[in-house]
This record gives sequence, C-alpha cells and structure tokens, in this order.
Amino acid sequence: MRDPITAFDTIKDNYIRYVETAFDTKFTSVNSERLDKLNTDKVLYREPWIEPLPDYKSSGLTISNLSESDVPNMTQQELNTFKTLVKTGLFSDSFPMYAHQTEMLREAMNKKHCIITSGTGSGKTESFLLPLFAQLSKELSKWSKSNGTNKDYWWRNELLNNKDIVNANSFQLNSKVQQRPNDGRPQGVRALILYPMNALVEDQLTRLRKALDSNKVREWLKTEGNNNSIYFGRYTGNTPTSGELFSFNKDGDKVINKYKIEQLRKELTELEKSSNDIIQYIEEYNKSAEEAENLIAFYPRLDGAEMRSRFDMQIAPPDILITNYSMLSIMQMREVDSNIFDKTKAWLNCDDEFSIALSLEEKLKEKENRVFHLIIDELHLYRGTQGTEVAYLLKLVLNRLGLHPNHPQLRILASSASLDGDDLKSIDFIQDFFGVENASESFKIIKGENNLVKNLSIELPKLPVEPFKAISEIFYKNNKDIYNEEFSRQCLISANELKTFAEIDLIESDPKNLILKVLLNKKLELRERLYNACIIEGRERAVCSLRAFGDNADNDIFCEKIFITSTSKSDIRQALSGLLILRSMYDLKEFQKIEIENSFSKLPRFRFHYFFRNIEGLWGSLNPDDIDENYKDEERTVGKLYTQAQIKSEQGFRVLELLYCDNCGTTLFGGSRLKSSDTESDFFELLPLSPNIEGIPEKTPHKLLERRNYQEYAIFWPQGKQEYEPHEKPSGYWRQATINNTIFQKDYIAKWVKASINVYSGDIKETYQKAIDEPKNWLKGYYFKISEEKNNPLLDIAFNPSLTDTHKATPCVCPNCGVNHSKHSQITKKIEYLQ
Repeated sequence: MRDPITAFDTIKDNYIRYVETAFDTKFTSVNSERLDKLNTDKVLYREPWIEPLPDYKSSGLTISNLSESDVPNMTQQELNTFKTLVKTGLFSDSFPMYAHQTEMLREAMNKKHCIITSGTGSGKTESFLLPLFAQLSKELSKWSKSNGTNKDYWWRNELLNNKDIVNANSFQLNSKVQQRPNDGRPQGVRALILYPMNALVEDQLTRLRKALDSNKVREWLKTEGNNNSIYFGRYTGNTPTSGELFSFNKDGDKVINKYKIEQLRKELTELEKSSNDIIQYIEEYNKSAEEAENLIAFYPRLDGAEMRSRFDMQIAPPDILITNYSMLSIMQMREVDSNIFDKTKAWLNCDDEFSIALSLEEKLKEKENRVFHLIIDELHLYRGTQGTEVAYLLKLVLNRLGLHPNHPQLRILASSASLDGDDLKSIDFIQDFFGVENASESFKIIKGENNLVKNLSIELPKLPVEPFKAISEIFYKNNKDIYNEEFSRQCLISANELKTFAEIDLIESDPKNLILKVLLNKKLELRERLYNACIIEGRERAVCSLRAFGDNADNDIFCEKIFITSTSKSDIRQALSGLLILRSMYDLKEFQKIEIENSFSKLPRFRFHYFFRNIEGLWGSLNPDDIDENYKDEERTVGKLYTQAQIKSEQGFRVLELLYCDNCGTTLFGGSRLKSSDTESDFFELLPLSPNIEGIPEKTPHKLLERRNYQEYAIFWPQGKQEYEPHEKPSGYWRQATINNTIFQKDYIAKWVKASINVYSGDIKETYQKAIDEPKNWLKGYYFKISEEKNNPLLDIAFNPSLTDTHKATPCVCPNCGVNHSKHSQITKKIEYLQ
C-alpha cells in the first residue's frame, strides 16, 4: 500500500457518506452537528495508529551464498538442489536472510529441535520451512524418475461408471483416477504442520502453492527433479470430501457409495472452475507475471503438487500435511485415515516397498535421511486445558509413528511470538508440552535480534512540512503515477529543499533516485526520527499518527514528533502522506538497490492499525436552545447532540435518544418509561437508560429499537414550527403492529395525541396546557399512544399492568408526514435510530 493515510481517509469518508445519506434529517444544523460528532476522536473512528516493524539483523547471506557450514549434514549436490528449490518459489535471492533464519536452518540441520520466537513480520514461517525444504532436498536428490501427477480430469468424464472410479473390493479410488498412481518413491508424511485455526491453514497453503506448485517450480522439478513433485495437502473440514466411499445395502453388505462419488465430482468441478476463473481474469486484464503468480496461489490447481481430496491422501499421504488439532484428533480415531499413519511409519522404518530389498546396514544408513518434522505454529496458544489435550494428542501421534521426543528421526520446529528462552516459565512450558526432561538442551530457542537505533538529540530541528506535502499533492494530481514528469520535477524540488535543510552535499541525475538517497542520508537522520517517534517509556510501540479533533490527552503523536507543527492539520496530514509515498518506493525493484547500498540508514517498515466502530445512535438535549452557537437555527427541535447516553446535558436538561423518520426526516425523542408510583396518575417520565437496573445490560439503550415493546419504550415528537399531519383516516388512528399473533390488532387503536414534555425531567403530560403555561420548562408536541378500542379507550395500555409486550414501540405512522406503512406486507419501521 503506497499511502495508508489516504486509504484510511477513503474508508472513513465512505462510511460517513453512508451515514449522511441513509440517515438524513430535514434539519441542516442537525446534520452538520452530527458530521462534526462523527469526525470527533473515539466516536466513529480513531486516527490510524502507526507501528514500526522491528529491523531484524541481517545474516548478510542470500540463498545463493549458503555454504555447507550454513546448512550442515548436506552434500554439495543436495545443497545445490536445496538452494535452487528455495530460490524458485519460497525465498527471493534478491534479499539477504535474517540472522535468525540462518541460525534456525543451521541448528535444525544439526539435528536440534528449534523454536523461533521473533515477532510478527520477521519471517517465522520461512524460518521453519527452510529446514524442512533442506531435508526434503536431501530426499529429492535421490528419488528416481516419476510418472508425475495424474492429469486425467476424471470428474469431467460423465461416461465413467462408479466401478471405474472406486475399487469394489478395497473401496478406494481406482488407480486410473488417483492423483498419484505411481510415484516411484516411498510415500509418507515428511512434515505435519499444525495450526490453531483454519484461517492460518489457508494462509500457509497460499505460500506453499508458490513454493512448491508454481509454474516455475513445476518446470524445474520436471527437468531437474526427475519429474517428481513435493506433495502437500490440507486436511481440514474444508477438504473434499468427508465420509467414506462405501455404504451398506439392506442386506448389510458393503457397496460403492454413489452419493459420495457425486459429491466428490461436484466439489472438484467447483475447485477447477475457481482455478480457471482466475486464469481467465489474469488473461482478460493482462496481469503481470508477479500479479498472476499471486492470484493463482489463492486457489488449488488440481493437476499439480497439492493433494485434491481426502481420498487421494488416504491412499498416498502427502509429503507435507497441514491440519489443525481438532482434525488430527479425529484422524486418530478413524480407520479410513489409518493408512496415512501406517505408510508414514513404514517410510520411517524403511519398510516400504522401495526399501524392502535394503540390507540392515543400508536401512540404518537410509533412516538418517528419513526425518519426520513436527511443526507447530503459534506454540504459545496451547496453554491450559486445551494445551494439555493437544500435548497428549501429539504424544499419541508420535507413539503411533514409533517416535518419541528424543528420537533421532524426529525434528520439532515451532514458532511463537511470546516465548522467551531466558524465562523459566517458558522452559517449563516447553518441557511439559513436549515431554522432555531438559528443554534447554533438547531445544534451541532462537530470538530475532534487532539492529540498534540511536537516540536523537533534543536540539535536532523537526522536518519541514512543505517538501513532503508537495509530493502527496503531485502524486494524486497525476493519478498516483510516479513516472510522470511533473512528479519527477517535484522530487527534484523536494530533494533540494531537504538537502538545504540538512546541509547535505549529494549529486544525482535522476530526481527520484536523488530524493530517495537524500532520505537515507545520515545527516537527515530520518531512520532515527521515525523510530524515535514511536518510543514510549523506552520501548517501540504503536502510536497515533495524527491528532484527531477532540483528542487533547494523547502526548505521543507521531507527526508532532517529526514535523514542524505550526502549520495546519491538513498540511501535516498531507506531509505524512507524502512521506509514506516516498517510503513505499523503496519496495519497487528499480529502487531496492538504493536501500541495499544504504542498509544502515534504511527506513523502517510500518504496520498501520485502523479503528472503526459502529454508531449505536445519537442522543439529544430536550431543550432546542441548549446548543452551541454554531448549530443554532429556528427550525431544529433538538438541543445539543451526544454520541453516548447520559441523563443530563451540561446545562441540566434531560437527554433522550434521538430518532428520525426516514420518509420526511423529522426528529423525535425516545426513552424508557418510568411510571409514577401513583397508580391513579397518568404521569410518566422518559429516561435515556432503562430504569430496570436488574435487566442491565439486556435492557440498556443498546437494545435494538425494533426489539423494544410499547410498554417499556415511549416516543415523543417535539413539534416546534412543524405542522402536524393527521393520519389519512377520518378517525385519525391506525392499527399498530403487534409483537405476536396472540394480540389482535383490531382490539387496539394507535394515534398521536397532544402532549407536553418537561425539558428538565422528561415528564410527559397529555395536554398542551403545561407548555402554554410554562414555555421555559415544557415543550409542546405529540405523544405516541395506544389504547384499547372498547375497554376504556382513553386509558394508555402502558398503564394497564395486565398487558405486557403487546405492540412494537415504533409507530407505523409519522406525525409530520402522516404516511401509514402498516399496510405493507412487512411492516416498515419508519421511525429509526438517528445514527
């Protein structure tokens, strides 16, 4: 993302535009005040928080530079195979590896269990995949020529009968429809990758598709890997198809399950269609090779290294099995999955069909290259009861394979962002989870170490705003085109301004290269400025990027620490946008060399945090004069607006929930009823919160308006200068929507009746007289009332204790426009939250 600030503004503006459009009122000043409320800090959103990602120490080694000392226990041929395999898909050779990645590779290949504990964005996944790929490369170098993946798309062939697809004796897929009918090598799970949730499984699959099943990898394996594939498979609830390929007839005999075959055919057809749709999209929109590779990796390709169904994996276990602990537990109990474990155990013991002829000595030698990898992501999550269950599950799996934590054919690799090798509790956790006596000896816990960032002197002047602001303006003026001539001219102007500011002596003919080199110049100290702006109490943390309207408490604002703050907020916002645009250019291939040549002053990568919340409603003061001068007008009928419920305004006036009619846009007040203790009185009070303390939080204002009933919630329309529009019927009443079918609408009448409301207490009286006699204390308007048509039609049913939960609280008719929506097949609630 080139500019996270403008991206955030786009999301925010679209959200606010939706609120303004969908919940428009007839009062311009109410809409204006609401807009200002929505743009106030912590109401609808917070300004983006910016977090610098750790700058991990580099090993200085690219994949091509790895030697036998970096990857021990490998021959030169095996090492060359490993390096080529990794460069083809898993890891770019353009960047050096992190120091913790090379350390984990070296330690794991030295037969140590390893746990990587670096933070997010540190390449933890590559840290545990690199040792796995190294071990797989040792085997790959020795595999004989393979017939490859079966590319016969059998599910397309409608002429195939069930016996052509499923063997009637074994009830497994027939060889001609199997994905791997004849590999020419031992089959078994080389690595079990365990994830805590399916979402992480999907993310891992995308990475493995690029690393093991891209077009480049396929071509390389075909020519250099004897046409072999390194197979991987997701075994979760999403994997086609659950169940078994047999069922029982009425005599109790096993027969082919035709329904499972059709289900499998359908699911594979859908997967193939998704894959083909992506290819069509790439061709139609002429996507680049890099974009195409990323898009293709989102869906499985059914003719390659990714196992396409459970039935295929049950016959030929994938080299890499990806699952979660729930599915792994189920697999342990099902006979249909037993072949996955049996074949893996046979492979480990050299008892497979390709190793039977080996002598005992040859088997012992071969076993050294047959290593089962147990890989656990987010290890720290497996604590407490769940962690104990998973630990026992893994012990069962290892026992079934004939392994134990200290077995030479077992390699445990794990990742965690919170375990600490120097913490005794972390060591105890590892020992308990894996069942080892001394985790300090059995495991190598590898940290990710950061490059040091020097402190800034207090006297260092802050950066000027204009050079960066201008970059943002020109960038968007030219439709985000950095290759535009005007953008290049602005790069030259901004670079010269920064050179003057920091007294930098630098010559470069290309304007874009010039400004990028200026930003990395040590005299500007931009790297140090950016990191130090995110330091709170001695630690790098996420901080608020910009000061929002209404935010007067936060002292750690990113922009205020790096830019001169005497200019306007909009200028500073654009300056941050320009800075981030320039920062993003280092990630383009043509400019990567600049950063590599200035590695000690390279700028941090950032993670942005966006915060949005749902607006549950608005509340307003009953007194329309209780309002800031900026929002006063003669038409509005509500005072100051509030984004949260409260009893009183600052001037002491009652605050109630603000509602509106989505037909005419008039505003109304709603509140919970508090009835007088005097049963003879028709007096009641409106509250913004439920008077039923026992019911909180179920009875709070956050209860959806459409779920409220008439007995608990009342609505008052402050008339102001508006005209009351009677209902079209001569009688002026309507039949209000009931809550359940046991209430008959025809037994009740609903209408708007004249009433007054006390602006201080929220008391309602069914008369205008109070508002006439005491206009400073009372407002005139109309109250929504329901009464029984025959039994005392003057009595409000809210005061009848024998009637509860009879009608919906929101009237079907608006007092301002008089339109009746109760005739619709589904009642349209025209009185809604003013969000």
